[in-house]
Parts: sequence; structure tokens; C-alpha cells
Amino acid sequence: HPLRRLERGVLTMLAAAHEDRSWLGHCTDVDVLERLGVQVPDEPWFGGDPIAMPLGTDTGLLRLDAASLVRAMDEAATSIRHLQVRALSVPEYNRRVTGAGSKSWVNFEAATQCLEQIRLAHPGTVHMVMDRHGGRTSYHRSLATAWPQATVETIAQNETRAHYTIAHGASRLELHIRAKADADHLPVALASMAAKLVRELLMQRLNRFFGEKLPDLAPTAGYVQDGRRWLQEVDPVLRSHQFEAGQLVRCR
Repeated sequence: HPLRRLERGVLTMLAAAHEDRSWLGHCTDVDVLERLGVQVPDEPWFGGDPIAMPLGTDTGLLRLDAASLVRAMDEAATSIRHLQVRALSVPEYNRRVTGAGSKSWVNFEAATQCLEQIRLAHPGTVHMVMDRHGGRTSYHRSLATAWPQATVETIAQNETRAHYTIAHGASRLELHIRAKADADHLPVALASMAAKLVRELLMQRLNRFFGEKLPDLAPTAGYVQDGRRWLQEVDPVLRSHQFEAGQLVRCR
């Protein structure tokens, strides 16, 4: 299964984060989305019955993997405290981009909202590592906009990395932004994997919804070239149900 390795990594981490792993025996995509804190966008194609998981690996193997992972983390004095994914619907994304005038700001705003949630949950000093957003190398102004009541200090900044201190009352956020951070920091890689799995699970639901209405319709991964083919083929369904393209197609 094309998602075998991805789901194995994410589900093993989710299982290791909880003492009770019995849920793996009757796991569905709904369970995974809930455990990742995903608020599924309110669109008709994301509804329907739960889809059984895992999709491409064995439940017993996942339990063994989780047990091995827990032992390794215990030896390294490491634990998983928080693993969550934020999903933006296409209409919400389009509204935000139109309002902000920038796709990059919408992405950054969503990231800082996640950072703020972690900051509030863990008082004191928290060190965070975040992957760089595109080719950007400077974030001071954006951070000051995101935290207008905080003091933002630039500690270091160059072509490959940046370090900022965000002081807000008694809390202190040490934010490290790195190019290709997922290569050196497991939490960044795990966050990327979890977000990718959520995307694929939602795409699976979308393909199921339209496939039930057009049995000969080939599924799509949702990327540009094949997405155009898919939109042309589902156009009769969109028209008959009065769905708008803005519910499915990002504005930029």
C-alpha cells in the first residue's frame, strides 16, 4: 500500500504516546483523525462511514513497533507530549488568503497558532524547532505581528537558520527555524508525516464520495495536473449537486 510506511510511522508514534493501545485492534480513520486533534472540514465529501485501518500494515506489527519505540524513548529520557494536526478546508483557506493577500502569511499564521497552543500548555521556557517556510530567512516582523503583546528578540539569523526569543509574561518561547529541519529534528519530521497522513486520509474520503457517484472515475491525489483531469470528469456531479469550485480548488 502506498501509505504503508507513512501510517506505520505515525500510528506507532500515536500508540507509543498512550498506555492503552487496544484501540489499534479496531482502528479507523476517524479514530486516527480524532487522536491527532483534527477538526475535519464540514464538507459533504469528508463524511460517510469510518474506513478501517491500518491500510497497509499489520496491527500486531504496530503493537510490537510501539513497544520497541517506548523502550527506546525511555532509555533516551524522551516522551511524546503532543501530536496534533490542523486542517484547513479549501473555503477557509481561500477566505484567509483573500483577506491576507498572501498564501505564505496564512501558512505562517496557522503555524504560530500551533506554537501558541503549545506555549500555553507548557508554562516556563519551551524550545521549539520549526522548518523554514519556503525561502524566507527573516521572521521577526511576522512573529511580532503574531504576538503583539510579547517581546520578540532576534538572537541569530542567516541564510539557513534563525533563532528568536518570544517573551510573554513568565513564559519564554525559544523558536529555532531551520532549513530542512526534518532531516535533523525528529519532532519536525513527525509533524510533517502526521500532516501528510491526514491529507491522504481526507483525500481517500473525497475519492470515495465522488467514486460512488461516478463508478468509472479514477481517483486523484489532488495535485495540479491530475487535479485538472479529475475536475473535468466530476463536473456533472458538481453541477447536479450545486457544489462550487471554491469548495474544492484553492485560489492560489
